[in-house]
Amino acid sequence: KQVTLYDLTKKGKLELKTSVCLTPLKKSSSTAPVSPPKPPPTPAIVRRLLNFKRDTITDKMKYSNLLKQAIATLSAVQVKRLPEKLKEEFEQRKQIMEERVKLAKMTPQEREAYLKVKRQQSKRLQKQRMLQKLKDQRRRFEDTDLELTPLPQAKLVSTPDGFPNALFGDVAMVTEFINCYGDLLMPEDEYPIFTDALMKALI
Repeated sequence: KQVTLYDLTKKGKLELKTSVCLTPLKKSSSTAPVSPPKPPPTPAIVRRLLNFKRDTITDKMKYSNLLKQAIATLSAVQVKRLPEKLKEEFEQRKQIMEERVKLAKMTPQEREAYLKVKRQQSKRLQKQRMLQKLKDQRRRFEDTDLELTPLPQAKLVSTPDGFPNALFGDVAMVTEFINCYGDLLMPEDEYPIFTDALMKALI
């Protein structure tokens, strides 16, 4: 007797499993290159400060007023983007303005005490700078840190027989001294003195 596929399935001897796997189609995405963000534009007052000339006293006064306007208008983020030189001037001017406002709010007694402390701090700072300057001047440098010039090649000098070599330096020193100050020591004597003649005279 032949067994049909239906009978096998019905009796549990064979299980038919059909699984259909469908993969979704991916959409082709075309990504354009992202350009870096542009830096924020420089404020007009900053451009004026950078291009401002300070040749005369009037120009310097105008620059100071323009710097005051920048302190009042620029934000903290804009101050961070300032060039180093302009940023330093900005901070110094801002400290001076804040100190003036602080002094204006003080009583005469508080102002006098505050200025006294400031003078003491200034003297202390000046003293520290002077000590540091003296320390730098007295500091010994290593030979490797200096730009050394090699000594010239030594030349042999002939000396008379019987003349000790240890005295040659003294003879050269005396000869150099007489040649330098001969007009004062012997104004009427034009005869030059040489080292070999002096060595022969000492033997």
